[in-house]
Amino acid sequence: MRTFEYLAPEYGETGKDSSLIDIYSFGVILLKLITGPRSTEDTNGQPFLRWARPLLKEKNYGDLIDPRVQHSHDLYQLVWMVRVVEKCLNWKPDRRCSINEVVNLLTSITEGSNVEDYSPPESDCSEQITG
Repeated sequence: MRTFEYLAPEYGETGKDSSLIDIYSFGVILLKLITGPRSTEDTNGQPFLRWARPLLKEKNYGDLIDPRVQHSHDLYQLVWMVRVVEKCLNWKPDRRCSINEVVNLLTSITEGSNVEDYSPPESDCSEQITG
């Protein structure tokens, strides 16, 4: 059984499972780890992804990243992790990262390597996300 919040949009349309659906789900999980626990009060009563969408689109990472995490981790790494989330949550499955790309990106980020080439296109943030 799957939890709706973690389902990629195409799964709701087709019911077919794929690794790209898993990438979407991983993006939701990573985003929740970065944002920290949020009550419906914190998200203005909105579902989690609907609350996060404008912050991602506007690149308002300061309001997105949990302050407790901001103060205990490298902000540069956190911002790049949010960018990985953006690539994982793309509405279009063929524009999402592969699992190998996610692993390589996260490894590069945690090792402090330059990941400029991996910045998601602006359209990734403007695509619709369910939630």
